[in-house]
Amino acid sequence: PMPKTAGKLYESIKFGDACEPDCDPGGESLVEFFMHRIPSGYCENYPDFPWELKMFDSKSGSWSTEAKGVVPSCSGTSLHYESMCVPKDSCVSFSVLSPKSSESMVPLYSLTMDGVIFKRKEMWIDDGLPCSEGLNHTTVMGRCTVAICEEPGEALFEVEMRTPSEYMYKNEFLPAIPKRLSWLLSPTKASTSNYTLDSHTRFDHTTTELGSVYQTIECVPDDECAFEFQTPSDSSAEYNLRRNNIELSNRDRDSYDSHRITLFGKDCHVEEESDTENYGTRTTHMNIGSILIVLGLLFC
Repeated sequence: PMPKTAGKLYESIKFGDACEPDCDPGGESLVEFFMHRIPSGYCENYPDFPWELKMFDSKSGSWSTEAKGVVPSCSGTSLHYESMCVPKDSCVSFSVLSPKSSESMVPLYSLTMDGVIFKRKEMWIDDGLPCSEGLNHTTVMGRCTVAICEEPGEALFEVEMRTPSEYMYKNEFLPAIPKRLSWLLSPTKASTSNYTLDSHTRFDHTTTELGSVYQTIECVPDDECAFEFQTPSDSSAEYNLRRNNIELSNRDRDSYDSHRITLFGKDCHVEEESDTENYGTRTTHMNIGSILIVLGLLFC
């Protein structure tokens, strides 16, 4: 079925456990997009933001536009909201565009699918800043396969992080975790790749919600054991890491108790019985060369 939109302007937003779902829970997923607007009095100098929702067709290997609209820079509301229903288990992409660069315009926006947080950050749109993602911010969501990767030799990288339902600090339960969710996918010492992906490109908040799921889907170079996934050892979130839809065995290594590290890429792990087929689904161990790579990172 075609996605349904909640409209550009709204009088109210439903929330709470007693609300009737907007989408058919048996066959549809709910995509929600929020964006804070530029304050009145400043918005006249800034452009509108076109957005577009696309769906991937695995049979044709192509994307098709299912819904699109515009977030006006000036409006009578301080928050723009869109909701769309898409077929369950589909792979979709949501893009927010800016017609020009602006170093001072950083609206906060959020994207979720069935409650899973895929993006929650400020939209830096200045090409000259290192934290900027350019003028086209695209987020992939849903059940996707490596078929969405357009460049030869790429792998599908997926990380899912779950936060606890409670968080205590100094003997007091807090309503949220008072630090941002943090992880990094970076090249190993032996890699020739310069590709780096970190959580700040997805979740740029100073606090992290309790009882929530954060997820990233990205195509990355699929070089020989090219990357390492790092997350702080004191992180309260548990994570699952998948490569081409296969969950990697949990073989973390501590770096002086500061980070948990999992190698990511082709042939990072070797089967104990010298059988490397389906290495991501069974118990594995790092080879000596991989261990030396990890140890070398301690002294970067």
